Amino acid sequence: MVEKKSLHAICRWTFNPGKGGFLPPDMRPAWDYENLDTVGVIQLIKEKIRPRLPGEVELGIEMHYDYEYDEKSAPAIADALVDTGIFLAMLTPGAHAHFAYGGVASLDPNERKAAEEYCERSLDLAYGALKKAWHPDLEKAPTFVIWNGSFGYDLASVGIQRMYQNLKESIAKLCKREERCGGNLFIGLEPKPNEGHPALLIPTVASALLFWRKLQDEFGISSDKKGVNKEFGHSEMIGLDHVYDT
Repeated sequence: MVEKKSLHAICRWTFNPGKGGFLPPDMRPAWDYENLDTVGVIQLIKEKIRPRLPGEVELGIEMHYDYEYDEKSAPAIADALVDTGIFLAMLTPGAHAHFAYGGVASLDPNERKAAEEYCERSLDLAYGALKKAWHPDLEKAPTFVIWNGSFGYDLASVGIQRMYQNLKESIAKLCKREERCGGNLFIGLEPKPNEGHPALLIPTVASALLFWRKLQDEFGISSDKKGVNKEFGHSEMIGLDHVYDT
């Protein structure tokens, strides 16, 4: 009988020197980003984690652009993944680290343009240097997750409507680019109610599903391979019932 595989992904950002309001930032100096790069994390997973897992588990890795993978590191990361038999499971732009005032939803055209180009670079690497690390079964292709702490606002204003329209236009543009690249990635929206603004444009699962419907109706974006990446922590932090939210 063919053994059914169980898919699991490990986040690159799990390996860090220590962070949090009640933790010193240097609990594990050896895991600082300067001392442990993503290739090192892949080797660590192979040596320390994989031997403890049952045989039916297939492992993948999740990474942020551009501080866990970028144009310089992507070829070596892909080689390490192929060598260890770990697959590319998820990629996401870390735009929140660069664009504080809305990113691709920003009312500032310069920030918005720069954020769009940033997201495009992160996507292009998935189809470029990292492609050989995909699972050979396209039903298990990587997911490109769109989340951003800067898709939001501090004070409600008439500008929110324009930000939401900007967000729709920019994500539709990114989806069309992905289709031209091959259309094989899964694309997920990750809703968050807050952080790093008091209110975000895609706060709940329902708002994410509605967003995809709007992209389908207004921009002709196919709903195929589109979905939601549900993150429970932020819902609970703000008092949402994550079961109800889901």
